[in-house]
Amino acid sequence: MVRDLLRGFAARDWSGELDLDSLTPLPASYVSHDLRQRHGDLVWRLRFKDDRWLYVVRAMLAETVQEWTAEWVEQGREQGQRELLCHMAARKFDAAAAERLAAALEGVEDADRLAQVGDWIIECETADDLFARFEGWSQS
Repeated sequence: MVRDLLRGFAARDWSGELDLDSLTPLPASYVSHDLRQRHGDLVWRLRFKDDRWLYVVRAMLAETVQEWTAEWVEQGREQGQRELLCHMAARKFDAAAAERLAAALEGVEDADRLAQVGDWIIECETADDLFARFEGWSQS
């Protein structure tokens, strides 16, 4: 399980430097970062290919997975908002406007900005009106 987490969830620039064959469980009593003595958490160590060691605590992995999951949920929500805006633009204007909007929304993550674009789709009579507002907005 830990090997899979390190291989999948911990895919960072440095994860390729890990020697996963050196993964070893250790005794599980330690003092946490907030100075509480902890028992029962699982602790592993594994070696980097340059002989440095990494110590992994299951609680740390669980917290990290929760953080990543929250990030992924937020990214999915933002992606869903962008897709809905493009769908609205296709329905109100045409497929070309939706494609143009998808390109314009690339990298936009702010929920308020995405909501503003939704308002504009409703308010604008033509795709040209929408993009005139959007272009002015994205430059500010």
